[in-house]
Amino acid sequence: MPVNISDAGSSFLYGKAEFEKWRALFEARWNMPDVLMFMAATVKDAGLNGMLQNPEAVIKTDALVKRLTGRE
Repeated sequence: MPVNISDAGSSFLYGKAEFEKWRALFEARWNMPDVLMFMAATVKDAGLNGMLQNPEAVIKTDALVKRLTGRE
């Protein structure tokens, strides 16, 4: 079967789309530790500020942070 210009074009576009999906997944996985640490720091800071208002919520928040960061 001979290859023509339209086959080459569609093959290139398919390859480019596959690469873009791979790149987006790679970047999401690469940045995940930073995102988790940012979330943990934000939640922990909010917990420290609210310690006197609702101590039980702070304890639950700390457990959630440990679960999110994999330290549980």
